[in-house]
Amino acid sequence: MMVAQSLKQAPPNWKHLAEKLAEEGDLPGASEIINYVLNVKPEDELSAQDLAGLILKDYGLTNRVIRLANSCFYNPSGTEITTVSKAIVFLGFDFIREIALATGFLEAVLQRTPKGQKNLVLSLLSRSYFGAFLARKLSPFLGVNPEEIFIYTLFHRLVRLLLAIHAPEAYEYLLGLEEEKPLVAKKKLYHLAETLARQWSLPRVLAETLEGSPHGSQEDHLAFLINEIDQAAGAAAQQGRLEPLSQLLKRAGLAQGLAWEVAEDIRQALKDLHPPLSNFVKFTPKREETPEEETKTQTDFYQKAVAEITALLASPEFDYQQILLMVIETICRALSCRNVSLGIVNLRGQEIIIRYGVGEKSPELRGQTVAISSRILDIFHKQVEWSGNLAQLPEAKVLARFWPAADLLFSPLIVLGRPLGMILAVRERPFTVAENQKVATLRNLAVLAIVQERQKKVA
Repeated sequence: MMVAQSLKQAPPNWKHLAEKLAEEGDLPGASEIINYVLNVKPEDELSAQDLAGLILKDYGLTNRVIRLANSCFYNPSGTEITTVSKAIVFLGFDFIREIALATGFLEAVLQRTPKGQKNLVLSLLSRSYFGAFLARKLSPFLGVNPEEIFIYTLFHRLVRLLLAIHAPEAYEYLLGLEEEKPLVAKKKLYHLAETLARQWSLPRVLAETLEGSPHGSQEDHLAFLINEIDQAAGAAAQQGRLEPLSQLLKRAGLAQGLAWEVAEDIRQALKDLHPPLSNFVKFTPKREETPEEETKTQTDFYQKAVAEITALLASPEFDYQQILLMVIETICRALSCRNVSLGIVNLRGQEIIIRYGVGEKSPELRGQTVAISSRILDIFHKQVEWSGNLAQLPEAKVLARFWPAADLLFSPLIVLGRPLGMILAVRERPFTVAENQKVATLRNLAVLAIVQERQKKVA
């Protein structure tokens, strides 16, 4: 972690620094998620499907959403959720929208963080997310909108985070300034925040609650409450002190003795979001998941997902497109794939047109084609999975553009004796026989969903 220095070094040019952060500090990886989740309405007929598709574009984001959806923080009943589609139905649109925002923001920050700044940034993120989860947990007792307080608290320390990523020397100077002249440091932080708020057209209430805001001293302003939550989060996460949290619980009308239980619940939510975050919470014991545990987790997920899809197929009102999405999502996550796509056969054009996809590069691949070669015709004829290196598959050059050294697995969809489509899975290492068998099981479920859908239309 970065250690504060004295103010012997020259101060940064705050005006130029503000311009630098406004220009370079944007997090484009999160912008689509943030804009979508803040503006989409649950009553929109396609919103749930669109939200699921947005989450499934990114493998890491998908895993984090599912982990949080199964966490005791969002799912205290312990109902098992293995797919994004079920998470939206079971937990509700608003909860998943909030989880998507939190995880999308985290993904974007981690992608932009240089290696040398990783621990510092994770430490800052642990406090921000601790505060956001604390705000969410106390919102019913504090009389504030839970989604709004979660967002405002999460972004409260945004300027500090951007400084740590894009201007580490300026951030080091700020730490020294905070020790010697805390009020001046506070004003400088908010000067930067105001510039960013104007450049990025942030909502007024969000801008007024950013760190350093003068509204933070007004007891009737939301910024005052967010400051209290942030201070309690900092004391608990970074110093292991729960007294400020106890006082906050008292203000909310809750028993102060619940402080440890609340903090532990939030620590677990941090671990479910991104395990390394929990390592920066001072009262949390370190424990990383071993490779053996990770493999078991993936196996358990595969078995649960298959059971979930099978149960859904037995329902008279199932949506076959939802099952297709669940099938390719399960393959992507259970086999740690970079991308899994589903293509529809166009025999006249002798090509497979990619229609659905999850994981990396899904939007770019949609509508792209894979030529039906003699190899693919043989796969359809034998009705078995086949895998090989993309560098040796000229018919799959559209995939090789993104993953030149990866392996590709073909899984044929044969419906009533005719080739209908193909599942294409991409990852860095070869697929094993056992994994091919898992894909075959899921492929058969997809075929069954299509057959049953056709039978419903005939009836």
